[in-house]
Amino acid sequence: MLMFTTGNAFSEENKIGTINLQCNECRSEQQYQAKALSALVNRQHAYINVVNFSPLEIRKFEISKLMVEVCSDYNHSASQGVCQLEDRSTITPVAMQNIEFEKFIAYAEHLYQLNFFQPQRIKVSAEIATTAWALVNSKEDMAQIHVDWKRNITYYQFKKMWFEAYIKGRDLNTPIVNLSPDILFEFADESRLTSVVSGFDSEQRLHFNVLTLQDSNNQLSMTGTSLLTSGDSFQFSSTETQAYQAMSNLALAHGLTINKHQTTSSVEVTLQACAEKGKVCIDKEAIITNNSKIKTAY
Repeated sequence: MLMFTTGNAFSEENKIGTINLQCNECRSEQQYQAKALSALVNRQHAYINVVNFSPLEIRKFEISKLMVEVCSDYNHSASQGVCQLEDRSTITPVAMQNIEFEKFIAYAEHLYQLNFFQPQRIKVSAEIATTAWALVNSKEDMAQIHVDWKRNITYYQFKKMWFEAYIKGRDLNTPIVNLSPDILFEFADESRLTSVVSGFDSEQRLHFNVLTLQDSNNQLSMTGTSLLTSGDSFQFSSTETQAYQAMSNLALAHGLTINKHQTTSSVEVTLQACAEKGKVCIDKEAIITNNSKIKTAY
């Protein structure tokens, strides 16, 4: 195997000091390390403080992120020089100094007094959508739910609180780059989208990222490069619901076929790859009922 790298893997401009990250869902060492690593791009070096505010726990790491292109030897491999990226990153736990830890304690106490991490709950107008699933493939509608919230007094109260928390972190030299409570956009069918603050612009307008979609049976990550992939499974009360219809349309747009199993109380769905050799499948759905398979062409 041959390894190809160019230049100094970690030049001075790629050494970016210290980054503080919020991760209230982190529990295991693996989760803390994964969160820390996610803050860097290839060939960056930094000290990362990962902070869980519920309850307060901080883990510090020194990280050098390095993805190396490794290629097989053209002369001694049947793969004829196939190349792939290998993760050669290093993650080293580091002891936090007492003075740094005390600053985070002071910051956490300030956030607790603000009740900062209490989830923000916003009811979405039925005029926009009655289910979160309807917004999954619509950037315009996804943006509209935030626009509508910004017309409400609760948004201005939240914005005031967020900037107060941000300024306090800056003053204590403990700024959190992804500081945010969960912002829950709730729909008529009890599905919801979870959003967080992603930053602000020069006019102090807050910006948001949508992280997940949840309903009574399903959870869908909204941060991946592809929302749906072969092997994903979901459960719906009926194929007549808007949630199911929206998921079905999204699956077909991703070139996926829908395998359905009808139970007495719900429809269980598994997605499978549909396109083969660049050709669109003729059969778009495979309906499985009582162990008999019925195919419907679209």
